[in-house]
Amino acid sequence: MFQKALLPLDIHETETEIVSMANYINQIGIKYLRLLHVVSPGWGNRKQIMDKLNNLGVLLHSFGYGITIDVREGYTPGEICEAATENDIGFIFLPWRRKSKVYRTLLGSTAKEVVRLTDQPVLVYKSFPENGKEENIYRILYPTDLKGAAARAVPYVKALGKQASAVVLLHAGQRAADPVSEEKRQKAINKQMGELKNIFSPYFSIIESNSSIGIPYRNILKQVDDKLIDLIVMGRFNKIPIHTIMGSTSVRVVDQARCSLMLIP
Repeated sequence: MFQKALLPLDIHETETEIVSMANYINQIGIKYLRLLHVVSPGWGNRKQIMDKLNNLGVLLHSFGYGITIDVREGYTPGEICEAATENDIGFIFLPWRRKSKVYRTLLGSTAKEVVRLTDQPVLVYKSFPENGKEENIYRILYPTDLKGAAARAVPYVKALGKQASAVVLLHAGQRAADPVSEEKRQKAINKQMGELKNIFSPYFSIIESNSSIGIPYRNILKQVDDKLIDLIVMGRFNKIPIHTIMGSTSVRVVDQARCSLMLIP
């Protein structure tokens, strides 16, 4: 599940950024990284690109990763998705930097298209060095609507229990139309959330369960801040227009959450 990752790079990453990524990826248990750079047809000096990727590969190899390098021409999101499919990738690791125009462009177009197009899990890596906080994965947030898309994320949450010590379960839904229906809804939710706690209990020493009413992405963002979440793991619908994924929840969370996010198709 977490053996091999695809790491698209724009080859302008600094050594500090690469080291930060390497340390973060190591917590997930990745052993192999496929470095990918995509250029527009007819653009870029292939030798210079390969030299740069080789240098970045040497640095990453020093952390114990097996490294392969891939340079492609074409439509960037499509090439990223194709590379992930062809090479038995466990997930796509997409770096994001809040203050960089390059990565704002990536988040605004490439990352969203990758999320929409790929059948692979995507981890959007967010680094906030100005917070002075170590980038350790201690506390995971698992938002769920108790339906199929969210359920597909369960094995990934369990696997991350090898690193994280705590998981926060969050159900975000809408209130029923009348008190009787609302009481039935709450009972059903409590039962299912209790079952989830039992599923995760062998993997985490701390499990919190919360249920909220209102707009899902706002509740998720609030939990991120209140619970000092390090990583959100959530399911998403696949092969549908980007604005409808999880009712646009995934996109809004990717845009606004102050932590990394793993999306499971």
